[in-house]
Amino acid sequence: MNPRQARLIFIITTLCMPYGEARSPWRPKDPFMPELHVRYAESKQVYSVRDYSLEYIPIFKKFDRDFFMNNLVSDKEVPYRTNASRCVKGSRLKKLCEEVIYEIRNHKTKPEQLKHFIILKSADFNFRTSSGLIILKYKRYPFVLKLFIKTAETFMKLSEGIIPKFLFRIGGGINRHLSGFTRVKNSHAIKELIQSSDQWKDSMDVPDKRFILPRCSRWLELRGRYIGPEQECCIEIPAIYGILCDWIKSKRTFSLSNADERTTALSFAQWTGNRVDANIDNFTIEESTGKIVIIDTEHFPTMVGLKDPFECKDYASWYTQLSVKFLKNSFLQDKNTRRELQTKILPERYPI
Repeated sequence: MNPRQARLIFIITTLCMPYGEARSPWRPKDPFMPELHVRYAESKQVYSVRDYSLEYIPIFKKFDRDFFMNNLVSDKEVPYRTNASRCVKGSRLKKLCEEVIYEIRNHKTKPEQLKHFIILKSADFNFRTSSGLIILKYKRYPFVLKLFIKTAETFMKLSEGIIPKFLFRIGGGINRHLSGFTRVKNSHAIKELIQSSDQWKDSMDVPDKRFILPRCSRWLELRGRYIGPEQECCIEIPAIYGILCDWIKSKRTFSLSNADERTTALSFAQWTGNRVDANIDNFTIEESTGKIVIIDTEHFPTMVGLKDPFECKDYASWYTQLSVKFLKNSFLQDKNTRRELQTKILPERYPI
């Protein structure tokens, strides 16, 4: 998320959110408003939210348990991206992941440093509640750890920054924790597309990615009412998980001031069927290979709730369409449209 994009989203959300939250005290309470009830699987304490933004597919269909378990980091050697003759045991990487979780939980503000990691990004992480998404780099190994932490209490709280509020409205109740489950599967799909293309196979690449399930992770039960075709639906997801990614030593990141790079980023994203977030900061040139590497493989249609064709000739159009979609989702949906999104499982235009 570049500064220009963040500022635009901040302004729109700040101006519009008070009106979206306002409600006449005389308006009758809708008995069929979507509800989400969250608890730890072994606990009776339930935390609930009622909101028209909640949709079935973003919340209940993005965690594929079989795929998740089959794509966990093994305890065996994990090779380095730039030197396959060197490696580190997956068990070592997992152990350090578990250690940093405890380390982070002991800080109620952003720590100046961590023992085994460098903090790359913490804008979407709330240190006071120890929840959100924090991106770390191993100090001794060429890998990045994207760490997702939620509790039953904070699962639907939008206290990790302005972007989670934006995604919740535009993406059908999605949050970073849920959309994070799409990153590994989508990276596989993008890599297959690249390898099948004469145009892109020698110039584009995606880092290898695997899930990490820490031993300290509990399981969250998400139970929905009036979301989807049935009165109730339920799924269990890990409260804490990580994504291990190859570290990409960047020569430089794409820039909005470079017309060729703007064209390349947008054309590639649309060539993949909008699987890729066209955010210009998502494209970097790797120092060792000269290839353009897509850093973030979060499934873009899931993240922003795309249901209609999404084609952009330039970044002004890209930002405008996303802003208009946010406004429509927040303020301009009639009751029939909301009820259809709430009760029906509509075919996904952009499946993973």
